[in-house]
Amino acid sequence: MELLTPITMPLALAAGWSPERTVELAPAIPLVHPAAQILKQFSGLVVRARAEAGVECGTSSLSFGYEPSGSDILRWERTLDCKLIHVAETDDGSSALLVGTCGRCFGNSGIHFAFYLVGETFAQAMENLLVGRRSRPMLAPSQQFVMLYGSRFERGNPLLWSHTHDAR
Repeated sequence: MELLTPITMPLALAAGWSPERTVELAPAIPLVHPAAQILKQFSGLVVRARAEAGVECGTSSLSFGYEPSGSDILRWERTLDCKLIHVAETDDGSSALLVGTCGRCFGNSGIHFAFYLVGETFAQAMENLLVGRRSRPMLAPSQQFVMLYGSRFERGNPLLWSHTHDAR
């Protein structure tokens, strides 16, 4: 699994990452889960964005480390049929970056009820956050709308990402 892109490589190197870097994993993390490789290499690092203004929205730096999942994440795991593991928080602690067994990366707001697809892969998700590309909001089965980026996204909005249309 590719962890970095040409854009994120220099930012990760500046944070202290190297291809040989490895840290001990928490016992709760299955070695076969994609989050294991990410946390082995990045746990304890803070990868900083170069600017606050991004391509489509504000940028986010990432502080890497594992945290156990709460009940809101367990509900999303059932909805997605995918085990999610927390790998990082944004610089202000307002959201968590989660990696699924499916390989996709999701965000969970710590401020309000919002869950979103950050990237199809970890490398894409990390780049999207560091350069300020918008995530795709998601609706829980019982949810009629979600607020993200100051906008209201209702069922039927083509900007919503739906796990029910998943081609994988």
